[in-house]
Amino acid sequence: MIKFSILMPRNPTMTHEQFVAYHRQQHAPLFMSIPAVKDNVRRYVQQHPVPLEGLDLPLVAVDGITELWFDDAQGIANVFTDPEYLRVELTDPPPPRRLGRCPAPPASGRAVDPLAAGPGAPSVARRAGAGTGSPEDGRAQDGRSAS
Repeated sequence: MIKFSILMPRNPTMTHEQFVAYHRQQHAPLFMSIPAVKDNVRRYVQQHPVPLEGLDLPLVAVDGITELWFDDAQGIANVFTDPEYLRVELTDPPPPRRLGRCPAPPASGRAVDPLAAGPGAPSVARRAGAGTGSPEDGRAQDGRSAS
């Protein structure tokens, strides 16, 4: 599994709130309508920074993070060279949300759960009672992963 994270700045003519609304309500359905995306993207997660008061954390100058999961490098190539994807990417406002202008390091990864008792053990989030079923927490209503 390769995860492709895209750090997205907003168009300077938009507020952060306008960007988030656009990203969720307009861009996501458009992106997901592309056949190459349907065929190759295994999971699509949108993240948007939230303020955390009282923590001394460095701020990152991005308004959104898109995480795309692919089986392999060929899946990434299939999407980002697809003529329909390129047409949408070139015509979907608002710039400068162009992939070539956004840092996007591909990486493989694994879940680390130091409290798990072994295969089949519930995740830390489920043991702690997390998983509201909202799109933001990445869980389906029944507590399963929403992938």
